[in-house]
Amino acid sequence: FTTVYNHAAELDLAYFESPRFHDELEKVRTGLGFRPEQAMNLLVDFLSSIAGLISLSLLLVKVGFWAPLILILLSIPRLIYRLKFAYHTYSITDDRTPQSRKIWQANWLLTYKDSAAEIKTFGLKNYLVNIFTEINDKFMIQNRALSKKQNVYSFFLDLFGNGSYYFLALVIIMQTIAGKLTIGDLTMLTGTIRQYQSVLQGI
Repeated sequence: FTTVYNHAAELDLAYFESPRFHDELEKVRTGLGFRPEQAMNLLVDFLSSIAGLISLSLLLVKVGFWAPLILILLSIPRLIYRLKFAYHTYSITDDRTPQSRKIWQANWLLTYKDSAAEIKTFGLKNYLVNIFTEINDKFMIQNRALSKKQNVYSFFLDLFGNGSYYFLALVIIMQTIAGKLTIGDLTMLTGTIRQYQSVLQGI
């Protein structure tokens, strides 16, 4: 934060007349508090998941070398959807920056004592509340539409993923009946498949 504020203080005053500058500054200010730590945590989780995936793959090879490959291949549609959804969500958030800044400014003016006298004197309460309400309602409508779309896609992708689980579980049961696997293998491997899917989803 110190670096950002020092840099902002050294900029020409013309920058502070530009709404675009304030939009960019808002993005930096809101992201600095959590994004660096979030990125590091996600990297650690990703590496841990890859290590776990390798270990689980070695267990699933007992069913057949193709078993982990099936789970990986069938997770690709979910991965593609997640990437597209994440990009779409980021684009919406990015496009909202000017309006988010307006909400923040309206909130600040309505709730801080430094501006209370001016708000009362010039009768600005309804004007500012309307700005806040209008933008907030618009965001809520967008969020509901996005959530609905996500739920529909997730439902079908979950069916797809569960299909791969039941297929492999059936193969394991058949191999157990044929005597190629023990009851202990059956219990371990069906649990491994679920864990494998969970790790893949986490990645």
